[in-house]
Amino acid sequence: MHLEYTHATGPAFANSLVDRAAELGVLAHHLTNIATGPLILVEGGAGTGRTALLAAGADAARGLGHQVLTVTASRYESELPAQLIHRLRTHADPSAAITAPHSLFRWITEQARRTPLLLVIDDLHWSDRESLHCLAYLVRRLPGHPVGVLASHLPAHPSPDPVLLTELRRSSSRIVLRPFSARMVGALIDPGRHGGSHADRLCDNGAGRCGSGGLFGIEGRGIRVSPVGVRGGASNLSACLAEWTGGNPYLLNVALSQPDWCDCPAKTREQSGYAARTVYNWLRSRLPPVAGCLECVGAAAILGSNAEPTLIAAAVGITVRAAEEAVQALSEIGFLTGGAIVEFAQPMVRAAVLAAISPEQRARVLVAAGARLVEIGAADERVLELLLDGEVTEYDDAARLVSALLDRMVAAAASVLARVELLRRVLARPTARSLRAHLLALLGTAETDTDPAAAQTHLAEAARLATDPWLRAQLVFQRASALLLLDRGIEAAGLLRCLALDSEVAQSGLLDRIAVLLAELAIRHPDLPAGEPPTGTGGSAKRIANLLADSGSSGGGDLSWHQTWQLLSPAGRLGLPLTWSTLSTLSEAPPHRQLPYTTAWVTAPDQGPLRKVLAHAAHANVLLALGRISRAAIETDRAIAQLAQVTVPPAIAVAAFGPLIETLLERDDLPAANRLLAEADLNGPLPTRPTNAALLLARGRLRHACGDPGGALADILAAARCGPPIPWRANAIPVLLELGRHDTARALACTELAAARALAGVDVASDQAIAEVDAVAVDSGERPAVLTTGEAAGTGRGDPVVYADSAPPVAVREHPPGELRDAPDLPADEVADLALAEAELARTTGEFTAARETAEQALGIALRLAGQAAGPSGLGMLTESVALSTGMETARALGELGIGLARVGRVGQARQRLRRALVLAEGAGAVRLGRILAQRLRDAGGRVPGRIQGPESLTASERRVARLAATGRTNRQIADELFVTRRAVEMHLTQAYRKLGIGGRGDLREVLGRDGRRQANQPRSASSAGHPSWVVDAGAGRAGRSR
Repeated sequence: MHLEYTHATGPAFANSLVDRAAELGVLAHHLTNIATGPLILVEGGAGTGRTALLAAGADAARGLGHQVLTVTASRYESELPAQLIHRLRTHADPSAAITAPHSLFRWITEQARRTPLLLVIDDLHWSDRESLHCLAYLVRRLPGHPVGVLASHLPAHPSPDPVLLTELRRSSSRIVLRPFSARMVGALIDPGRHGGSHADRLCDNGAGRCGSGGLFGIEGRGIRVSPVGVRGGASNLSACLAEWTGGNPYLLNVALSQPDWCDCPAKTREQSGYAARTVYNWLRSRLPPVAGCLECVGAAAILGSNAEPTLIAAAVGITVRAAEEAVQALSEIGFLTGGAIVEFAQPMVRAAVLAAISPEQRARVLVAAGARLVEIGAADERVLELLLDGEVTEYDDAARLVSALLDRMVAAAASVLARVELLRRVLARPTARSLRAHLLALLGTAETDTDPAAAQTHLAEAARLATDPWLRAQLVFQRASALLLLDRGIEAAGLLRCLALDSEVAQSGLLDRIAVLLAELAIRHPDLPAGEPPTGTGGSAKRIANLLADSGSSGGGDLSWHQTWQLLSPAGRLGLPLTWSTLSTLSEAPPHRQLPYTTAWVTAPDQGPLRKVLAHAAHANVLLALGRISRAAIETDRAIAQLAQVTVPPAIAVAAFGPLIETLLERDDLPAANRLLAEADLNGPLPTRPTNAALLLARGRLRHACGDPGGALADILAAARCGPPIPWRANAIPVLLELGRHDTARALACTELAAARALAGVDVASDQAIAEVDAVAVDSGERPAVLTTGEAAGTGRGDPVVYADSAPPVAVREHPPGELRDAPDLPADEVADLALAEAELARTTGEFTAARETAEQALGIALRLAGQAAGPSGLGMLTESVALSTGMETARALGELGIGLARVGRVGQARQRLRRALVLAEGAGAVRLGRILAQRLRDAGGRVPGRIQGPESLTASERRVARLAATGRTNRQIADELFVTRRAVEMHLTQAYRKLGIGGRGDLREVLGRDGRRQANQPRSASSAGHPSWVVDAGAGRAGRSR
């Protein structure tokens, strides 16, 4: 329904006595018995209708034939003496001699003898001291006389004589006016829903004498209600009105007097300060004369839910006690509600106050309150929310405070993802230019590890807004790094070449990283010329750039990993983690030289998911090369957990997935490896780039394990064409043997062995083993080892591609066993791991040479492959391979030797070798190799050692850790409870999962709760049945890279 109003002298609701039936009943009783109690005091907050009730009482008294004298006190005359007395005399009889309280009393009683008299005083709180004393004199002497005093008073207003006012209140009959109830507001909006018109309900005074012709006769006064539909429903409008105005009659009238109020959403009303000027002026006229009241109202409106008295005092610049007194005075007149948080009783008043405050004033208040919160140690999140909700971050003072807060919050963020969420939330608000540039730089840096596409956009905007040339150069470099992850090499190269010409950059260390990144772009995008490194590039950067440029063809054995770590700093803000992964693939450095740096990388703090994926993959790659498969499995699980949090760009997927797939193969988890490739869409053709070689090789091994030797051979040959020195022959030979192409397998084995002999410094011409392989190939009458591109694809057609090359000896650098060269600072528990890695490569006696050790390992692999391809005549080479191999290669060589011995009838010796190989494989955590060796041992008539399965197979330490993990504890909690390192917990859990045949801690509770034993559920590859009985496992041949 629509509402129509008629206004006479004031607001309609304030003069209509809406919802005042009880109060009118009390007043009617006193007017009827006017001599029983001389003083009736009407109290209520501002806008509750005190004046209206007094006017109704005066009208009712006149209707009863009483004399009525009305006077209103004024704040502007409150300092003048006896003003109320003078005005009463003027209204009554200007000629009367009223100069003292007793003369006024005499005159009033004389008038009352003729007709009862009602003295009406409005706004008694503005009375002067003399008038108040005179009124007290009258009240004490009027009982028994037909004289009544009806006065209104605003609570909490300071009085010229508080003691006297308190005495008057105690001796009076008080009528307290409350705001309208929500039900009454609904009745005003829709009388039909609440039982009749408001006039019929409001006039019941409890004595049955209201309504038409009653004592107060107010039916329909000041408001007419037309029962027409309200847009959105009357119930919704009434609820909104009740909340918006707090049920205050004056504010209800102001709100409903606006023609389009029903169409204005509540949020819009609050932002615009609906009818702000009217309400604000009304508010100011009702404020008590307490120091700081208006300022405290403004501060409370700005601070909102943070309006604590201490913050209000800090924002206004007064003491906390003064602020509390002002809040108390405002609470008693109905504007505020006191307590720990100061709130407005009527949101409409707060909106009006906010509309009257300038943005600069708002900013000053919020900055002062924020500084106070920081001073008392409040949470940074609370201070930031205060400033953001106030929308003042475009002002310099607020921007500086927000910047300081965010720097602390970003540094303390639990993760990079939490940091990104925080910065995005802040940047969604209007901010000053300088602050926006700073926040965009922080956000772009964080997003490089989570969302490179968004990172490059934000870094570009930050560089455009930045005023510092050095900061701008850093932002451009970071943007180029993000573009590299997105395979947008042309854009990245253009940015870097322009940046290299900047004079500011030429004098900084950023130029070396630019040179390295340009070389990285060149090998990832063959259409980009590598060019010469920029002028001024350091020697270390040039060596790295040259190694990248020739795709590792020069070896890279003289690469200083310490200098490389310092330059690339893959865990740093301006680091190049992708370049580190590329160098790790291209370099021929032994894995124990890289281990300290990959360990430092994975343990470095403040890294995002994408950088962690690269770090864990690089660490897993090194651990695999050292034969520490269980540790590599832990790193792989961590990397896969990080992959679930973000979308991985192609460049990172290609760099990281090779080692991850290799580890999953060793664990015999083929479904997980296939799923990894499918989710990253890496099952299709890949460009022929050096950076794709490791992934292609791993994918080839996976296809071989899944029963697709044709696809496996295609991937392995594609990896060989990519250029870097990867062990492609070592992986191609088992595939060729399975395909029945023994001649090609023997020829490749011959080439591999020749290259390994040359690398080890052995005279190839006098090597009898190579002659044996050649003799076997000639006797079989098979064609030379020439592969064609068509054969690689399984079609048998294509251009010939001959893979026969040799490797020159590599310069060696000797160092004693156990000494860690170029190692970064590491925690104490990591030093033992590094020393163990060194010891694994050390000889039993004397000093050793790192390069010689790597060469011997490569020779051992080549001998194993050659013996495998030679058949019965290769036992000598297999025996020599066992002597030269270390770690997992020993298990593979022993396995091949055992199979060869079984083939020639030496079954006892075969079983002995196979058992030793099985123990080594299981000890290293090589699940797939252990399963194959166990089958070969059974085929040789041996019995696989009985292994206890289920919970009984766990060691005491593994059982303790597993039971705690089954209760839901985290690894950190378990480590704290058992006083061990978190790494030890992870190792025990990995071993427990393997022994129990489960995939994670989610199955621990069920497994550990069962009685008896559970057979481990180890997956079986599709190709195990199809392998010849004498093929154990190719391995990756990681320790030795042959060209």
